[in-house]
Amino acid sequence: MRIRSTGFLAIAALLLPMAQAQTLVFTPVGSAPPSAFAQTVFSGSLGLFFTTNQDVWVTSVGYWDIGLDGIQGANTVAVAIFQVTGTGTGSIVQGTEKTFNSVTGGPSTGTLTGGELTAPGSTAGEFRVYNLADPVELSAGTNFAVVAWYYGPLDADANGGGSALTSFNSLGGALTFTGSAYGNNNDGGTVPENGFSPNGLYLAGTFAASVIPEPSDCAAILGAVVLGMAAVRGMRRRQGPSVAAV
Repeated sequence: MRIRSTGFLAIAALLLPMAQAQTLVFTPVGSAPPSAFAQTVFSGSLGLFFTTNQDVWVTSVGYWDIGLDGIQGANTVAVAIFQVTGTGTGSIVQGTEKTFNSVTGGPSTGTLTGGELTAPGSTAGEFRVYNLADPVELSAGTNFAVVAWYYGPLDADANGGGSALTSFNSLGGALTFTGSAYGNNNDGGTVPENGFSPNGLYLAGTFAASVIPEPSDCAAILGAVVLGMAAVRGMRRRQGPSVAAV
């Protein structure tokens, strides 16, 4: 019984880092020339689209904090992941929506991550990310978009004006980036459908995720643990019982 318990703990210890390794999927590309960077006030939806090639867990969502000062005044910024079913159609994946305000999005409560995008002569901003209450699974072979909306006069998004501002992390091939689009003004909370581009034009919403281990990976780890335990037991048998000192 002790050996089985030890084996279980060993397997769990090996699998846990695989399940919990969190990576921010969309981050800034770095410094941008003046012609490629603009702050825009747009209350409609801004989306970055992707397809899942493997099952992944979403662990947090975030918004682009243009001035590193959180949400200002009575404004709010919302972020969610949508399952996309067609052009401009889809629904929010339950558990991924977060609305940030001057309390939940403030500098004292947020986590800044993802690197800075520096415009000439000023610091443009950085992503502010919040953990979800529980990880949310996105199934393989499905189309999704991370969408942000309600950016107001005091909390602008970043627009590349035709140039990519967003860098994409595929999580080792688990995700494929498919493009970006914007909705109509004041249509926040919908899947955007206009101006679809293969570039990551916007810094608005992002999310962190981790790849769910494949059953074959779990089986390989289990086999390695079992072989290791057998080797240890064999060594103990060859060594024989210990003799107490007289």
